[in-house]
Amino acid sequence: MISYMILHYNRPYLLDINIKLIRKYLPNVQIIVADDGSDKNIIDCISKYEIDDLYVQKKNQNTWKEGTCSTTIKKARKLSKHEYFVFSEDDFFYCANPVTVPYDSQEGNLMPLVYFPANTNINILNEGLYLLTNNNNIKNVQLAKDHIRVPVSSPVSSSNYSWSFVDHRKKQACYYCNWPSMLRTNEYFSIEIESGWAIWNYEAKLSKSFDTKFGKTTDWAVVPQNRFYVHVGMAFSKRLNNFVYSKKRSKYGRRIQEQMFNRVLEKNVEGFGSLLTQSYLKGQFIIDFDEMIQNGLNEAFVSAFKRLNKYV
Repeated sequence: MISYMILHYNRPYLLDINIKLIRKYLPNVQIIVADDGSDKNIIDCISKYEIDDLYVQKKNQNTWKEGTCSTTIKKARKLSKHEYFVFSEDDFFYCANPVTVPYDSQEGNLMPLVYFPANTNINILNEGLYLLTNNNNIKNVQLAKDHIRVPVSSPVSSSNYSWSFVDHRKKQACYYCNWPSMLRTNEYFSIEIESGWAIWNYEAKLSKSFDTKFGKTTDWAVVPQNRFYVHVGMAFSKRLNNFVYSKKRSKYGRRIQEQMFNRVLEKNVEGFGSLLTQSYLKGQFIIDFDEMIQNGLNEAFVSAFKRLNKYV
């Protein structure tokens, strides 16, 4: 009943774990990878992952405002086969349990202290199905935000978990496009996507398109009491060095290198991302999925960097 699309570009080490988490906790969804023009050897690699469909943009080209990203999403979403649609990026990991820790890693850790359950009583996508099936006023189920991230208004009746409407009178600009969210497929497809937008411009433009269709002040998006995703990609951003906020991401990457290597190998965000991608393809930088399930997100990333330290 659910098509689950993941946007990806040259971060196979994140996509690999992302897909394994979905298959573990949400095994019956259709997984679509929308690749925004990754290198050929990376495409060869991810085509072997446990996915159902793969769309590949011929060549990635993104400035701050213009690019291939919206074109990739527009074409890849046509592969969806089901009544409900989930969109996510490769660096949002499904946690299967409510996440109550801060969004950013705390001092001394590489990642937020998130742990993954052996079994779970809450399937958040089933919750989303319940909400969309039983309340026509709900148009967007935001899975990676919560009462802390956005202001909320009235509570929403659900089966197993607490939800509330996003208060659009206080928060009129919400991202409905890149943070994981769930919609009715026909309503998502009724939102026109223009070709030629880079991801950063696309986020804002598509958000305005949702507001125009469903209402700038009407409450139609919902969030859970606690989010069910963790964002892991800050230090592994695909932004270019001269882009807005690249300095912040580069600083995060340098902090990881200083902590794990006792030196900085790559000062900028592009170089660090390339180092990790090439190391993954060589089998030198691998985030061990079983270790992550057993010991948690941070420990798995620490171990991956310790292994990589032998080669750099």
